[in-house]
Amino acid sequence: IYTVGIVAYDVWLNGNTDEVLLRAAEPLQNIVGQGATPPRITSLMAFDHPDDDGTTIDVVWEPSTVEDFASYTVWVADAPVEDLSRAYATFGNNPDVCGCFSFNKQWIDERTNPIELPLSAALYTPDGDDLSDGIPGLIQPGVELFVAVTVHDLKGNVHLTDLTQATVTPVDNINDNTAPDRLVDIELLDRPNDDGKALLLDFELSDADDIASYLVFADTYDFGGSVDQQTDLYNNPLWIAELDRNPSLPLVIERVGRDTPVQAEQQVWVAVVAMDSSGNAHTTMLTMVSATPTDQGITDPGVYLPDIERVEAEWYEEVNIFVEWQHSVDANVEGYHIYISEEMFTSTDNATYLDKKKSANEILITPETFPGLNNETTYYVAVTPYDREGVAKKTVEAIMVAPLGGAETVGDGGQDDGQLSLESLLTTPNLIAAGMLLIIVLLLAVVVRSRSSATQRSKTYELQEATWGIQDASWDTPIASTAAPVSAPAPPPGLTTQQGNNIYAPTGQGQSETYGRSAYQAPQPVLKPQVDPALLDGLLDEPSTPKKPEIDTSFLDDLL
Repeated sequence: IYTVGIVAYDVWLNGNTDEVLLRAAEPLQNIVGQGATPPRITSLMAFDHPDDDGTTIDVVWEPSTVEDFASYTVWVADAPVEDLSRAYATFGNNPDVCGCFSFNKQWIDERTNPIELPLSAALYTPDGDDLSDGIPGLIQPGVELFVAVTVHDLKGNVHLTDLTQATVTPVDNINDNTAPDRLVDIELLDRPNDDGKALLLDFELSDADDIASYLVFADTYDFGGSVDQQTDLYNNPLWIAELDRNPSLPLVIERVGRDTPVQAEQQVWVAVVAMDSSGNAHTTMLTMVSATPTDQGITDPGVYLPDIERVEAEWYEEVNIFVEWQHSVDANVEGYHIYISEEMFTSTDNATYLDKKKSANEILITPETFPGLNNETTYYVAVTPYDREGVAKKTVEAIMVAPLGGAETVGDGGQDDGQLSLESLLTTPNLIAAGMLLIIVLLLAVVVRSRSSATQRSKTYELQEATWGIQDASWDTPIASTAAPVSAPAPPPGLTTQQGNNIYAPTGQGQSETYGRSAYQAPQPVLKPQVDPALLDGLLDEPSTPKKPEIDTSFLDDLL
């Protein structure tokens, strides 16, 4: 603690130092550590824990996204906790003194899923004002509590002032018979850019500490704000939806009471019941709102949203279906809707809605979430995105989950759906494999044909070589003489050139026709054919007498 005083001096340095007004001041560390400080938690809520005696509360907040995260500290006290600088300087985050709770998990199941933590201890101050004088103790029912969450990084940086705080009063649910106040601020609007088959419902959440759920009732007539029935509210024919204590709004209403679909230009009335954890609720004199859907001629209001890619589904532990998909990076996508059907579908209107996921990219479909699920039936699953207004894309591309045994189910009439089997075979990997197989078959055909042609040409060549010899030209082409003509020698002395040419000319060419008769032709001998009778044996009509074998019988005389 420092003491500060101010003394005034004139130009001659005269001043009164005896009568100085003193003030005490204490510097506090508002930001601990060095460097950047993790952002404060701004989305924070606190509720009474259901089904207890008022000694536990539930704290819910959005996880921090800081990279060098170290821990959270949850502060609960009966005094405001917006400024923790003095309390943190006094006892830090020691749980034995501060009544707070610290843990080092940045998120529980998903990075963007809210963290929900039950707490049973708080810091109680004697006068309800100074936290540094507080004493930790168990939570007491009926005492209003203030809640805040601080984020610490690895260097110890933390914001201690201007914190977001929530308030809650623990309720003894065992003896609770007080219903939450009726909701007043309710709004029902026509969903824009659609075909008039849906409405959007929004409302202010209840400020009751023990709120547990919200029941939505709707129909095509004004039911007077009363849903009081002799039976359970969940069996009321006007009941269409149940929302948890921290719902994602607005709610898309596509069906009203008695499972009647919303139609364009048909007015719809809606009421909302707030129910606490003990089942207390007002069922009469409810606030009613109405709206009329309008058909803008758009059948798929979420057509601008992207398709969800890499959707995969398979059997898990033989009784469940595990579905996984790739997160969308589109800024308009707020979450995902999951649908299932036993028939192929391209619109979500023809499938069964299962659940919605805001940050997770997987879901496990069990017989509890989809009654009748069995591994002997073919199912089709699809995942579609929705935006911040709750508008979801209707046009989808479902994937098939084949039966675990491999046998296709038989549809109505006892006939298999051949088209579905063909579609399941015409996948990208199968088409690529078929194309490669076709190319291999074509290459083999080309190789075999070329080898056959080469063998045929080889046989023709050998036959020609054996018969006529190797020739460049055809066998019936006459061979042109390439020898140079031989000139006649010079005639002997005393003869003329013409006489010399006649002497050396070939036979028959030196004869002159001047004699008036043809050249003498020497007679040719006549060949007489010689016939061997032995060769004609067996060729004539009369068979020739067979020759007896000539056997030497002289050896018989020797024997005798």
